[in-house]
Parts: sequence; C-alpha cells; structure tokens
Amino acid sequence: RYPGGDAELFKQLRPIDRCKVLAGFDECLSTRVVVTFIVEKDGVVTSPRLLREACPALQAAALCAVMNLGKWVPGRLGGKTVRVQMTVPIIYDPR
Repeated sequence: RYPGGDAELFKQLRPIDRCKVLAGFDECLSTRVVVTFIVEKDGVVTSPRLLREACPALQAAALCAVMNLGKWVPGRLGGKTVRVQMTVPIIYDPR
C-alpha cells in the first residue's frame, strides 16, 4: 500500500509538470494510461511498464510519475516481506 492510501497515491501521480513532458499533451486523444510495476521488499518501485498505451507525451508522464513516487509500505505474506506487482490506472486532464 502507498503511505496515506489511494487518495495520496493519486494525488502524487497528478502533478505531471515535474516530469518536464508537457509538450505534446494538446495532441493527446486519450487521457488514460495503465501502468504496472513492482514494489520491492524495501518499498522502492521498479520495472514500470505500460499495459494500456496512449500518446507518447502521456506515456512518458505516467512512467515518470510512477518512478518518482516515494517508498511504499512493502507487501507481507505469511509474516515475511515480499515483492508485489501493482497495476494502476492513471487519468490525466491535459487542459
């Protein structure tokens, strides 16, 4: 889980200006991207990839936002810390 829950996660994914890929959003027809990634045992995000593609500017913004997330609370299974695969839909409003 992300510290602060889903509301904090989507709040952190929203500000795309820090990723410096704003150019090209005006041409985006789609506003939704689905990203999957691994939360490692130490809470760090690795291996992000797109499951649902969109325009290149939106794809770059989504991957950048995911890689810039802070540490997650690692998954636990049977009392042990484990790696967890996450899938997150990200919706941007280019206006």
